[in-house]
Amino acid sequence: MNRRALSGLLILMTCLVWTPAFATQETTFEKVWDLEGHRQFAWCVSFSPDGKAIASANRDGTVTTWDMATGKLGRTFSGHSGVVRGVTFAPGGKYVVSSGEDGTVRRWDLATGKQDKLVPVPDHLEYKSTSNLVGSLAFSPDGSVLAAGLQTRVALLRGSSLQDLERIALLADGQSNVQTNVESVAFSRDGKKLAAVGGWHHIIVWDFKTRKELLALKFPHGNEPVDCVMFSSDGKLLASGGHDGMARLWDANTGKELRAFTVGEKDVRSVALHPSANIIMAAPEVGIVKMWRTDTGAEVHFQGSVVGSRFALSADGAHLACSTFSNSVPVVQVWRVSTKTSTEGK
Repeated sequence: MNRRALSGLLILMTCLVWTPAFATQETTFEKVWDLEGHRQFAWCVSFSPDGKAIASANRDGTVTTWDMATGKLGRTFSGHSGVVRGVTFAPGGKYVVSSGEDGTVRRWDLATGKQDKLVPVPDHLEYKSTSNLVGSLAFSPDGSVLAAGLQTRVALLRGSSLQDLERIALLADGQSNVQTNVESVAFSRDGKKLAAVGGWHHIIVWDFKTRKELLALKFPHGNEPVDCVMFSSDGKLLASGGHDGMARLWDANTGKELRAFTVGEKDVRSVALHPSANIIMAAPEVGIVKMWRTDTGAEVHFQGSVVGSRFALSADGAHLACSTFSNSVPVVQVWRVSTKTSTEGK
């Protein structure tokens, strides 16, 4: 069975938040699918650019895809010899690209179900690393470049061929040879900036065209590693999550911290900024997804819970997918996200 039917049960979670302009914003979560098909907990999940498909990178060494409209299992790709740490759809939606602890990046053809390319990505061109782990992946918006998080730096691969292009050092001041994983990489939606975070306790932002370091936020989560990073849709904000159990909001141009949100006691593995609703979402390693208003800092409360430490928001903000368990079975749970704002008179 590739998905769990909901047996007609509609699960709704609704929250009401008052804004200073006497407007009520209603955010509703409707559970859509419990997607099955992988034997172990998914390390991360990703939506296709058009939001019509979902992929998961799994601890059992597989990559799984599903159709969003039907919840039907699409493809299960096998080839990695260890945990799959990253997965993303190539722009155009014809391929899924994955990365893993076996030190490879692999491209899978969704039409044929076969591996299209296999690229070993050692963590050096001239620098010798003790690990070949390849983690987080992100395509530039135009699909020309794929960024891959390594142990000591970010690898850039040509988007069309996955040809190895270059490495970007984590820190320009020579502190980049710290033996630590790049846990998350992200492009701004206009493709002008690239951000990376990891166990070296910093957030780095580069001008992608010139490779010039624009921001180096050192110890933004205290003396704790940083787990995840994401740009807002307009590129003005940067969100991060760390081992300190906090999600933080930054000015992406100045690096000024704007707000800090307490997520839980465990590592914050996922963070997302809704493209239109002024909402930041975050989840700890063990616990529920939480939300806050980015403009006021107020927590958005709702009945019930969306459980899943590793989640992704679709590009249009219409769906959220999270890796979790249902009756002890590993699933990718999909929720429909709806926001509505109404203004009331005094």
